[in-house]
Amino acid sequence: KFIHVNDEIVSSKFEIVKEKTKKVSNQVKDRSNVNKINNKLREIEDRSRRNNLRIKESEHETWEDSELEVLKLFEETLEIKNVKIERAHRTGLRGESKMKLKGMNIYLNEDFCFETVQIRKDLKVEMVKQRELGKYAFISYDKLIVREWAEKKIDAKGCQ
Repeated sequence: KFIHVNDEIVSSKFEIVKEKTKKVSNQVKDRSNVNKINNKLREIEDRSRRNNLRIKESEHETWEDSELEVLKLFEETLEIKNVKIERAHRTGLRGESKMKLKGMNIYLNEDFCFETVQIRKDLKVEMVKQRELGKYAFISYDKLIVREWAEKKIDAKGCQ
């Protein structure tokens, strides 16, 4: 009789543990699904910004002056005609200049959502570390690619 009661207690405890494990497993699945949904939402937001550019210019201009300067920049400097500006907002940090804009104190950047910008900033820090270690590193979308530098192959005659 003692063994039978003990088996019931163990069985009861086992069922409780089994139930709790199932709940935790479901929570992990839910969390994974939330992460997937957040990533898809970020991707959709970034895609919706494809036609956007961030342009950093003088802080002392009015919005109207900025719009006229941007139109002039596209038409005269970049030689892009019939540019339509739907909306203009002041924003942005200084980025790297493009060749045609060199020396003009104007910077063009792609427009991404905050999360994407933050992910790429973090990846850039790691990329710099990898490069300092002598690795070949670059960022592709939201992933850091790190490889060893490929050595040039030398044929049997010693030629490259």
